[in-house]
Amino acid sequence: MDHESKFSQYTQILEAMLNRLRNEIDLNTNAEYTVSDLDSLDEYIHALNSFYYKSFNDFFFPQFVNLMNNEISGKLKLRGQEDRLQQDIITILQRYTKLYNQVKTISNLLSDSRHVINGKLIAATRYQYATNADFIFAIKQLQDNLQLFKSFSLDLLQLAEDKPFMSALQQIPDFNALTQLVLRMDFNSQNDLKETNALLSHFTNLGNLLQDNSREFWGNEENAAGLAENIKLSVDEYNRKAPVSINRYYNKHIKNQLMVYVQLLSPGSKTTSKASFTLAKSFKEWIDSLTMILERSIYYSINNNNMLPYLTSLMSLPAEYARVLNTWVIECLEDTSKLYKEFSEASKPDFTYFCQQTEAIINKYSDKISMTDWRASSPDNSPLPYWQRRLSLELSSLTYLMDFIKGKHQHSSILMDKYLEVVNLLDTYLNLLFNIRSDLERLLAPRNISRAWKDIYIRIDRIPMEKGKVFPNDYLSLLQDHQFRKNISEAQKNTILHEEGDLFIIRVENQTILEVPNLILAD
Repeated sequence: MDHESKFSQYTQILEAMLNRLRNEIDLNTNAEYTVSDLDSLDEYIHALNSFYYKSFNDFFFPQFVNLMNNEISGKLKLRGQEDRLQQDIITILQRYTKLYNQVKTISNLLSDSRHVINGKLIAATRYQYATNADFIFAIKQLQDNLQLFKSFSLDLLQLAEDKPFMSALQQIPDFNALTQLVLRMDFNSQNDLKETNALLSHFTNLGNLLQDNSREFWGNEENAAGLAENIKLSVDEYNRKAPVSINRYYNKHIKNQLMVYVQLLSPGSKTTSKASFTLAKSFKEWIDSLTMILERSIYYSINNNNMLPYLTSLMSLPAEYARVLNTWVIECLEDTSKLYKEFSEASKPDFTYFCQQTEAIINKYSDKISMTDWRASSPDNSPLPYWQRRLSLELSSLTYLMDFIKGKHQHSSILMDKYLEVVNLLDTYLNLLFNIRSDLERLLAPRNISRAWKDIYIRIDRIPMEKGKVFPNDYLSLLQDHQFRKNISEAQKNTILHEEGDLFIIRVENQTILEVPNLILAD
């Protein structure tokens, strides 16, 4: 009820009283009174006073009192409503602040959980990277072994396809003594190289002496005697110059054989010219074979042919063995190298695809290495059986390793999918809570509250609480002992060790309410 309506009620009461009084006066003033009528005048005045009293007592004053009582009751009721309204506002604002703190606490918990899950996701990703590293390491291991084996197979093929060298080895049963002599030499030393070449020069000279071989030549005894003498001189001269290590080999394996040929070719041996021709031819073939073996052995030794020490094993191998072996190694190495390159260069390799490619390589070349029984063809002292066993075991090991790696990769993929699902779910909840928190911040902002409640003084101050920071000293006096806890800590005094929201100061008219979250401060 406004002031104008109240004023109108009072005016109506007064006008009613005045109208009634005017009517009563008019009624009683129609008669003319004389002095003698004083008694009647007294009665009139008494009647008039009685009228006033009775009118005020019976009609006007009760109305006025009733009106005043209604107004006072209305004001008291309005005041009670205002108090209840203020209390309701305080209660609602407290609920909003509690809701804000709950949203903040839940957001912090979800953020911490997301941090933990994200760490697990990173760990699972690293585990998968480690799985990829294990895979590429296994492929690299096979590639390196094949590369090493390739050097043996190429050396073997190089020797096997050197037909003059192989033919010369067939002519000399004890060729191994000569090759071992070469292998003992250190060709980084000029002396060893010079002494070995001196032996090669001696063999070449002997071959040149036997160059003129014809029936007419052997028909002349002087030719035979001269040839025998020249060979003896060459042998004696070499014996004088040769070092002890070579002389030992020369005297044991070469000199005696030379002397036998010289004796048979001498004029006093009673050998016919035809027989001498055949014998000289055989002699020259023997010398040429020695020359070839020595020359090629020096060459292969200088070029670090790994199979040179195993010529005896090589001589016992089938004809196409070296080429079949080399083809197998090259094809396997090419496929393995291609797989390794594709996997290492892929930014996000398809693990399933590369596993299938690896299994195809294993199946293809395991069958070939099993079908080609090199161990049956190679003597035990050859490195070939060792390399066959090594590669066979490497492929078998790779088979089991692939099963293990696939299990690890599958496990890490499942973990990553689960963790990603949880992270996405947490992000959804965090976004929802962020929107709710933003709405609450706008709702509790002082400017927005003052706009909504213009006739009531309302103000909310939010003091952010953050773990690890010092509680603001300006607000420390507002806290009661029961509103927070203190723990002994090495941190600065009053550092916030734990918080479950922000501090809110709610002011509504003359009332001030403090909304304190769960706090633990450093002591």
